[in-house]
Amino acid sequence: MVTIKDIAKIAGVSHGTVSNVLNHRGNVSSEKIKIVEETAKKLGYQLNIQAQSLRKGSSPRICVFIPFNLRSTYKEFYAGIYNTLVDSRYDLELIYVQDVLDCKSQLEKEFATKPVATLFLGFLPEHHVLDFVPNEIILMVIDYYQEIANPKVIPLNFNMEQIKTDIRDYLKQHQLEHVLIISHKQPQKGVFAKKLATALANNCQISTYTLEQEHSILRLFQQMNNIHHFDLIICMEYEIKSELLKIFRWFESEQIPNILTFDSKQFFRDTNDYYELDYKNLGFKIGKKIIQKKLKRMKPQVITPDGIIQPIQIGVVDEAKEIKILSLKSPTSAAIKMVSNKFSTETNIKVIVDELDAKDLYYKLLNQEEVIEEYDLIRVDVSSLPQVAADLFIALDQEPSITEILNNIEEEVLEEYIKVNQSVYALPFDVSVQMLFYRLDLFEDKWIQRRFYEKYKEKLVVPKTFAEFDKISQFFSDSKNSLGKVKYGHSLANNTPVVATCDLMPRYREQLKMTHDEQLAFDLALEQYVTSCVSTDCKEDKWWGTLADEFATGETAMAIIFSSYASRITNRIHECHNFEMGVADVPGQQPLIGGGSLGITKGCKNIKNVLSYLEWLYSDEISQLVVCLGGIILNKKVISNRNLQELFPWLSQIESSIKLGNRLNFEGYKYAKEYEEELGLSIINYVKNR
Repeated sequence: MVTIKDIAKIAGVSHGTVSNVLNHRGNVSSEKIKIVEETAKKLGYQLNIQAQSLRKGSSPRICVFIPFNLRSTYKEFYAGIYNTLVDSRYDLELIYVQDVLDCKSQLEKEFATKPVATLFLGFLPEHHVLDFVPNEIILMVIDYYQEIANPKVIPLNFNMEQIKTDIRDYLKQHQLEHVLIISHKQPQKGVFAKKLATALANNCQISTYTLEQEHSILRLFQQMNNIHHFDLIICMEYEIKSELLKIFRWFESEQIPNILTFDSKQFFRDTNDYYELDYKNLGFKIGKKIIQKKLKRMKPQVITPDGIIQPIQIGVVDEAKEIKILSLKSPTSAAIKMVSNKFSTETNIKVIVDELDAKDLYYKLLNQEEVIEEYDLIRVDVSSLPQVAADLFIALDQEPSITEILNNIEEEVLEEYIKVNQSVYALPFDVSVQMLFYRLDLFEDKWIQRRFYEKYKEKLVVPKTFAEFDKISQFFSDSKNSLGKVKYGHSLANNTPVVATCDLMPRYREQLKMTHDEQLAFDLALEQYVTSCVSTDCKEDKWWGTLADEFATGETAMAIIFSSYASRITNRIHECHNFEMGVADVPGQQPLIGGGSLGITKGCKNIKNVLSYLEWLYSDEISQLVVCLGGIILNKKVISNRNLQELFPWLSQIESSIKLGNRLNFEGYKYAKEYEEELGLSIINYVKNR
């Protein structure tokens, strides 16, 4: 068995140096780090994680107690906290409790190991059981709707009053009079069900049923012959609804009552209604508090639930053969093409999406009369909207359905995509913003960090300015510094004048904020831009898709591209599994927004149908599905969806980046689309001549 002494002897370094390198500690030169790591690898040394843990003292632990019969109810909470803590120094332990009324010995065993914090989901042990818990252990209970006598316990509950109000409104909306509530015997869910039943008693006739065992729902049919006569069945957990539907179908019931189910957020829903409680996001927030060491300072909290989610109701449509859309070819247009088949199935209205590349779309739009006559909806670049909106699109200010869509969008953040001269002409479509994508694995590599420090006497951190960006890019362009893992620091995009302008503009805006002189800022930014070419392959005719591919395949250490190409990166990385990606604001914090706007043309054949389609497309369910498929329709639910953020890490930062950016207005200066074309030509020519 290879030991640290063996490695030290062959590497020609001290035992302490080897220990520091393998445990990522101490101030060791990059040369010695490389020698030790190569020697350890050559000898087949594997770090004994268990022994390392014993030497350091066990990692701080977080215990999560869940009643066994509610394991499915809280699986999303556990996923949220697990995904947050997985790369931290904390160990997360999941403990299932079979009997919440008789679990003292199980709790005493866990508390003896002195975890940092203990979370109880859906139950709280008896007061006397918690009396012996050391004061330094943080106690927290989630989903507990009774009075808590122990002052050490921090409760986090969804807003029960809001839930009651939402369901009362739901009963009134659907005129439901006979309601059955089904819950597990588990005490806390029973309390929740009873409180809900009491609150609804004045609004309808309420019956309750408690499941004695996990799969005892069949007895419900034995005891309640009139189950088919309920207007609504409220299931306190998803599994109850699932079992209930199986039995209805097995008996081939002709009439199945409406079912409302409490559940976590999901990507896909069936045709039943749900009351969403975002357990995953709650787990994520608690995990963040743990990492930030703020858990002890948390106070009792009441969390606003997402509320009732109902299947999309498509508005009344008139007979029409089709809706035609003209769009730039992009991940969003591809996703919309796919999901629109569902709309066509439900309405018998065919949705045709014509996708063109940028140049073909540009020439197509030159003939406005023709495209207005041919298409109902057209996607235009956000930079073009001010020039074409009044001629191409109808104003949408007076359309209630558009107002409702905009209420679900951060309108002040996305105003450039929507308005021209204070009038609404379009909806945000494939919203995008420049972001910095970087090789997290390289930035966190101890040998590379040490190498960078030896060269510049600075720590290797994500660049905040373009001066820092260019220095780091130059560093990574030397294969000796990147361990041969990348060829270049970054790439430049310049295949069209507009692309070249967008590539330079964040640098220019950073300089303009410092100099307040347009010409001086442009000269400085251009010189900086040209100098940065030494850290690239100097090839021309690249666009953002090329930069995304080069980054995803390990050609470059960093890439500044629009977020609409981020799914292209994540898809390639998931295929290769070869490195970790980080996302940050662009250096200088002056990004350009990109993407497009979708407007209804003046020649639209049937505005009523098109409005119904837009309501459907911009609904929470469909917009989240579009993002899941790699596109982007941005609304409040998309931005806050933890499932989507785990698929696409950049999504959690897109709103803050968009707030930093804009396209045609900056620091009191206004630009036109033509300016981007002219400036881009001068940039391309200057770079070629240099």
